[in-house]
Amino acid sequence: MMIWNWLLGFVTIVLRGDELPRFLRLCSNKGLLVWNVCHRDWNEIQVCMRKSDIFLAKEALRKTRTQIKIVKRDGLPFLVFRYRKKVVYFGSVVAAIIVLMLLSQYIWRIEIVGNSYLSEERLITYLEDNTCGVGIKKQRINPPELEKMMLKDFPEIIWNSISIHGTTLHISIKEQIPEDEIRQEEDTIDRDLVAPIRGTVQSIYVRRGTAAVAVGDKVKKGDPLVYGWIPIYNDSGTEIVKYYGADADADVYVTGKISIHNEINRRHQNRLYSGKERRYIYYGSLQHQYNVIPILYGKIQHTSMNSIRQVYLMDTIPLPIYRNIVREREFTFYDEDYTNDELRALQNRFCQDFIEKLAEKGVQITDKNVMISYGKNGSVMDGELHCLYPASEYAPSTIPEVINTRNDTL
Repeated sequence: MMIWNWLLGFVTIVLRGDELPRFLRLCSNKGLLVWNVCHRDWNEIQVCMRKSDIFLAKEALRKTRTQIKIVKRDGLPFLVFRYRKKVVYFGSVVAAIIVLMLLSQYIWRIEIVGNSYLSEERLITYLEDNTCGVGIKKQRINPPELEKMMLKDFPEIIWNSISIHGTTLHISIKEQIPEDEIRQEEDTIDRDLVAPIRGTVQSIYVRRGTAAVAVGDKVKKGDPLVYGWIPIYNDSGTEIVKYYGADADADVYVTGKISIHNEINRRHQNRLYSGKERRYIYYGSLQHQYNVIPILYGKIQHTSMNSIRQVYLMDTIPLPIYRNIVREREFTFYDEDYTNDELRALQNRFCQDFIEKLAEKGVQITDKNVMISYGKNGSVMDGELHCLYPASEYAPSTIPEVINTRNDTL
């Protein structure tokens, strides 16, 4: 009852007169609700009445010559009237809450982890074809049933787990990646381990195959280091009866020299930024992006940097809105000459990058003999790098035929 009275609105009033009991009886006869009656004096009481009943009690007030004074106004109608100038603000808050509640019933993000062979685009397309993509109501998705469908339709998946967290569909999978068919074909071919550079064999350790060289032997690039076959001898160990194919596997290091050469022109083009810069921020969906941003300086050269990110509510709830921040800077090209110090720095950087690429292959640089010369048109770097190079290159192996030199006589 109190909640209903608050929704309709009620007032707290003070009544003063000599016929207050009669006034209360008249209100009761008309069905007017009066509560919280409190005596303040012999001819004064305080009561609560509904807002609409005040107007219906005018006749009783006139008959009993009772004076009325409103002390307090309570309830929803008075609250709305009090904040009537901020109704748009409160309405916007209520509308935002309603929209948020409606949007939270849908899937706005798909998170896939554990996939390496299956592409994320292929899995998302599969989900959209089965009405489980972005924008689908969460109630329409049955995670256990979807797990069974994916295991059936994708033989590569051996295990998966699907769950819904907020507005995100989280998919974890484990794959059984098939072996590369090309690699399988290569594995059936017996291969020789060959020398990567021209030099001297520093060390050799054979795990499978037959050694073709020894420590200290001179080799050229492409020469066999370990043959991809193993000889099988007879019981006496004096005669080869068969050659067994085996893909060569060994640790062989060759010491040698690697030539390095690089030329840099002294004259080069550089960018001169004019200082003019403009930034744009626009929103859209990931699937349908409309770039309505005009080109900043027409045909004049400029750089553009984009940063696309998904919008989150309170940094936790992903929304189906993507923000793109575009930054454009105007520039022009001008010719400039490198100084000798700048040329030296560029050549050293090239040499360092060259050495780092060799280090990724396991090459150890033992000594450097590099010269940098400077001229009117630029600089030239020539030299040699003394290195310890691991053998990792292969070539198809040819298994020799068994030659029987025994003469059978009768």
